[in-house]
Amino acid sequence: MTFAFIIPCATNDTGCESAANEPGSGSQPPASAENGYGQLIATVESINQSAKGALISVVEHGATALNDEQKNQLLKQTDLLMEYNSNEIIQSTIQQFAARKDSFNLTELTSLIWFLEVAQKHQVFNKVQRIFVIRPGFIFDAAKHGLSAGKEEAKNKFILPNPYPSAFPSEKTGHIFLQFNTGLWSFETSQIPELLNTLRAMLGFMKQRFQEGGYVDLGHCLYKFIDASHVFYDLGLAPKPANQLNS
Repeated sequence: MTFAFIIPCATNDTGCESAANEPGSGSQPPASAENGYGQLIATVESINQSAKGALISVVEHGATALNDEQKNQLLKQTDLLMEYNSNEIIQSTIQQFAARKDSFNLTELTSLIWFLEVAQKHQVFNKVQRIFVIRPGFIFDAAKHGLSAGKEEAKNKFILPNPYPSAFPSEKTGHIFLQFNTGLWSFETSQIPELLNTLRAMLGFMKQRFQEGGYVDLGHCLYKFIDASHVFYDLGLAPKPANQLNS
């Protein structure tokens, strides 16, 4: 089976990760990966070691662009680098919020939609069967994390961990009581059209929640918008992010 990986990231921004879905979900990066770029490289290297030949795409949506040295190193180890940092919509979204962490979820979802639209138009994934969305800091192990992808029950389904109780009051989330850990999740290429429609609906809902003073992130939205019958629940994936294991 041919895999592809999408790594959405805001590499040079600080304190901007989704509060409920921090990097390192399920597996921890090496101790040397002390910053966002270090975590990104650790994830890329784990994919190259464990899933040789996989197509790796980095989707950058941070307020601060990658520098030339970072880009050069990434391009040596990945296949595609999409940089949306300078896009007017991304910058406008960032400027609407005093804290970067509050706009992170919106810019992440927006850039993911844009990238999948481009990928569909140019048939980027025409030789790929399953696509993993993976956060910087997650160390991929094909023997563990790719096992479910080969199961017949997972065919044409999203692979996600079991959901866990939301870390936020229900009045904040629009009465979404559960959420998914989005450190690693996946879908088949045949599901991209369906997923794009879902992501667009999610973005509209997310904007509304923030406008009303609420909160949702990708994990909440996936739980709300994806029909449970379209999900294969992978018990090998950590239900909770590493920062919430004791909560």
